[in-house]
Order: sequence, then structure tokens, then C-alpha cells
Amino acid sequence: MIQIRRKQTEDIPQIAKVHYVTYIDTYKGLLPEAHLSNQKEEEYVKQHQSFNAACWVAIDNSEIVGVIMYGPSRDKDLEKSYEIYMIYVLPEYQGQGIGTQLLNKVESEIKNKAAQVALWVVDSNLNTIHFYERQGYQFDGKEEEDEGFREQRMLKTL
Repeated sequence: MIQIRRKQTEDIPQIAKVHYVTYIDTYKGLLPEAHLSNQKEEEYVKQHQSFNAACWVAIDNSEIVGVIMYGPSRDKDLEKSYEIYMIYVLPEYQGQGIGTQLLNKVESEIKNKAAQVALWVVDSNLNTIHFYERQGYQFDGKEEEDEGFREQRMLKTL
């Protein structure tokens, strides 16, 4: 049974591994190969040691299999909104409702602080886009170019 709980400091190496493994798996064939080949797991550990965002993890048999991070929106036009900074579930655990559980947990917390939540998604990542659409997110027309790929913003009113 999957357990959802807040991140603990000792979780950082496992969170970084989930982030790294899932990022490479998700974006292989969608993002430039040069970008993917520059990704290093040890760099993810360093990044996660400095992150100060709220974070929940999904655990199966003492192993972290999913992670979600969120906080106030970084977009100037959404100052009173919150943002999902990242959500990753290991490939072998996808399609089991873990991402939905993580998202629901965070949205229930955000609802007490803001009426809207935003997230950014790579425009060619159709599986993830469909997941967010099923959760009630819609594109708002804002997009950005980043390292040879385009991200689009999706919003949900809580």
C-alpha cells in the first residue's frame, strides 16, 4: 500500500533518484539529446539539498516512488496563486493513481492558501498533459522557450 507523507531530510537522495530517473524516462525522445545527456544524478542530489519548497513523497515498502514539490507561484502575473514545481512518479509505478494521490494532497493544502494553482508542462509531453487535463487543469495561453523545447502553463481553480 502506498503511503503519502511529508519529505524528511534523509529522503533527499531517494527524491533526487526519483526525479532523475523519471525525468530521463519521461523526456527521452521529447527533449534534445544534448540536454538529457547533461543530466547527472549527483547534480540532482545537490539541487534537492538546497530546495526549500514544500514536498510530499509517495512510499512503497520503505522506498520513495513519487514526489511532488510546490509553493507560491513564481509567475509575476499569478502572485496570489500557488504552483506545482514538479511531480514525478517512477515509471514502473505510473498509471496506479500515485500521481493523482500526490496532486490531491497538495491541492487540498493549497486550497487553504490560494484559489488557483498553476504548473508548467513541456508541450510535446502528451501523456502528462492528458493526466493534468483529467485532473481539471487547462492551458491559459502562456508559454516559454527553454533549452530547445517549449513549456506551456496550465491552471486549475480550486
